[in-house]
Amino acid sequence: MKTFPSIVERAKAANAQFSDIASRYGLTPSGRIARYFAGLTYIEEGNNQAAEDTLKKVAGGWNGNLAALAKFALAQLYHDSARDPQAIDLYNQLAAKPTVTVPAGLAKLQLAALYESEGKADDAKKIYAALKQDDAKGTAGQLAAEKLNPASPQAR
Repeated sequence: MKTFPSIVERAKAANAQFSDIASRYGLTPSGRIARYFAGLTYIEEGNNQAAEDTLKKVAGGWNGNLAALAKFALAQLYHDSARDPQAIDLYNQLAAKPTVTVPAGLAKLQLAALYESEGKADDAKKIYAALKQDDAKGTAGQLAAEKLNPASPQAR
């Protein structure tokens, strides 16, 4: 088993392999998936510009499920790099056009969490309330209900 001294070193090694597969087989499903993983490993490396460029390519692809995953990763990258308006736009796009890989509820939960991190509790609560009502029996609705009505510390 190969080991690496750090996550960054592991990401660099993995990125080289993913990038090679993406460049050689980019028109195949495996090549497109490799490109997506190359974008993720760029994030782990701390190479945000390469990550953004790579994920944008995947996000613009015809495979809606893979494009949604790339947009989801891009939104997190934007949030982590203090570009919340861009992240909000992507989460709204994902919520408006859900896929198997990124359901609307997941995009909305992430959007609400982003609003909470910005101190916009009222905006987050609106999203949680809508999710609780629209998806009462689903996972997103249940998570939203927990956010709206957190259990007391004694109940845990």
